[in-house]
Amino acid sequence: MNLMDSFFNIDSFSRLLTFAIFVLAGYDVSKSVPRPKSPFSWMAFILAAIIAGYVGMEVNLISVSGFNVFLNEVIFGLAAGFVVGFVIRMRPRFKMR
Repeated sequence: MNLMDSFFNIDSFSRLLTFAIFVLAGYDVSKSVPRPKSPFSWMAFILAAIIAGYVGMEVNLISVSGFNVFLNEVIFGLAAGFVVGFVIRMRPRFKMR
């Protein structure tokens, strides 16, 4: 069986790892950025995050022995981290008994 025939190969691993690292980076940066206030700005921000996933689809930033870092995973990961950070900050705080 060829390594490229399996579902979870080095390409999918590098894409997943790149996305996860930049989600954490976007979440960390979102703590210092003021969150959007109006529903229109939320919709615009989320739409921009979705569109960001299609920018630079096959642009390699770094390629080392099969491990590729693609531009769209970096941008989409940062945008997703921002959204997650904003949503976590705006949720109500509940007191436990």
